[in-house]
Amino acid sequence: AQSWYAKNNIQLELYSRIAGIDIKSKKVNNISGKEFTYDKLVIAAGASSLVPPVPGIDAENIFTLRTIDDAEKIKIIASNRKEAMVIGGGLLGIEVANSLSLLGVRAQVLEVFDRLLPRQLDDESSGIIKKLLGKKGLTFLVGRKIQSIQRKNGGLRIMCSDGKETVADFIVISAGIQPNISVIDGTSIKRNRGIVVDDCMRTSVQDIYACGDVAEYDRCIYGLWQPAREQGAVCGNHILGRENAFTGTVLSARLKVAGIELASIGEIEHKEGVREIVEKDEASGMYKKLFIKDKKLLGAILIGKVKEAAKLQQMIKNGDTVTDGS
Repeated sequence: AQSWYAKNNIQLELYSRIAGIDIKSKKVNNISGKEFTYDKLVIAAGASSLVPPVPGIDAENIFTLRTIDDAEKIKIIASNRKEAMVIGGGLLGIEVANSLSLLGVRAQVLEVFDRLLPRQLDDESSGIIKKLLGKKGLTFLVGRKIQSIQRKNGGLRIMCSDGKETVADFIVISAGIQPNISVIDGTSIKRNRGIVVDDCMRTSVQDIYACGDVAEYDRCIYGLWQPAREQGAVCGNHILGRENAFTGTVLSARLKVAGIELASIGEIEHKEGVREIVEKDEASGMYKKLFIKDKKLLGAILIGKVKEAAKLQQMIKNGDTVTDGS
């Protein structure tokens, strides 16, 4: 692996945590005191798991899932515990709950929004997925906000803002990401939730770029591999003088758990002027909803048969004209 970096003229510095960026002198320092100079600086510091600011959230047997080490710790506790709470009803939260169920753990999923997969599904399709997953033994508590977590008889008691409570032996938090923007502390680089960038991935400071999970483009932090890869390519090309722009990504999400397949593509919001075409077959569990505006496909939700997903994603990206029979 090291030879690959050397062959490609890349100086790799492992275990080197950044202490600060000196914009005026164009230098970066790590915590060991080593100094690096730059002509162009790219910040691709990624993100960490978001932990809700809830009293008791730092108790023992509460985990996040971001690394292989995190997964190993969860597997170990799942081997001798029977009740788990997964905080977050997004893609990762549902996958975690299903995996725990396969390990013999009874997993409940708690979601603050009033439906599962709030970023990928609308009310109707979310209701279908909730029903299908419920038949597989998963339990969901939607529209619940955690107020506090307390230790109780060796386990954990989760208190919700509506006054209801539930208990678990351990908790897995899957509540989204937090961009690692502390690397720009002490600088004038503009930040919001992430490091603010333009369509060339430039920050507010000349010769400094950001891309991936740490970057915020058009008020959006994608937190997904596909847009991170696209942003990285735009960033690298711009540094090399090749003018191209990032215009956003047609988001696509897949879920395949417990024999249930789901695909969500593009914009799936109910808006004025957006026509919705629905096909469904309750017997087979097939569901398809297209979101169309001005004869252009904006988004789609597929449950059951998802082979069309790649084709539909390309149609959205190309801005193809569609008809009811498409």
